[in-house]
Amino acid sequence: FDILLASAPARVSFGLSPSMVAELSPHRDTASITLGNFGPTPQRPPALAKAMATNRLIDVLNEVTIREKRVPEMLLLEEVGVLVKQPAVADYLLEASRTLRWKGLSIVCVAQDPSNAIPKETCTALVLNSKWLLAFECGRDEALWLAPHMAGRGKDDAAERRAFIAEMAKLPTQEAVFVRKGLPGFRLRLRDVDDPTRHHAREKLLEVFYTKIASRSTVRTVDAEARIAGFEAALFEKRETPGANDPAASRRVSPQTTSIDDFFAMLHRARSNGDEE
Repeated sequence: FDILLASAPARVSFGLSPSMVAELSPHRDTASITLGNFGPTPQRPPALAKAMATNRLIDVLNEVTIREKRVPEMLLLEEVGVLVKQPAVADYLLEASRTLRWKGLSIVCVAQDPSNAIPKETCTALVLNSKWLLAFECGRDEALWLAPHMAGRGKDDAAERRAFIAEMAKLPTQEAVFVRKGLPGFRLRLRDVDDPTRHHAREKLLEVFYTKIASRSTVRTVDAEARIAGFEAALFEKRETPGANDPAASRRVSPQTTSIDDFFAMLHRARSNGDEE
């Protein structure tokens, strides 16, 4: 019922197979940005939102797994702690972080208070598999991930570690520490980004979004619903069934499959009635 009563985006997300998404997505030679917003709303309960995000993550990782050639891509996961609370999803993500680099996929996991938001074993594995770490103001556990990579500032390692932990606990806004494993870490300040509405009207910003981003990365709802309706019509095509007053109904016996060959023949006939999917 969560799915049936959900908003149109939820129905589209669950109703489209990965191959349908690929079919409806704009085919361009240039690089693309694909957006996915799975935050809970009054029309999309938290359980449904998590399921949608999980399904999308699995679709992306599966597509990369079977890819024949190497394509440089980045998968950015916001609030990853919400997803990996499910052990099956955590295992899937960890396996991808270890094995999909050779396919060109870089996975960036983003979370607030990750040492508490992410299960301990999963968090440790993600840190070990990461090539780089970026931390804003954080607690002791996160600071200890970075400390071994920071350039030495004295002879007393324990005192230096305590000083670094205290420093990370009160970093000013927009300041962070970046560590590329194998190189000394360093502190930086991120760029100032002005509010775009100060320079451009809302209508202009929406036009840029729709023409530059949405047109390349999203599927139009009307096209998606038409594709789903066509698939359902082929799958659940109307068949004549005898009425309650049909005297011959009781004498009719549905043909039964008598062997495995008959079973596969039946599947072949059903598949031939629709498309290849």
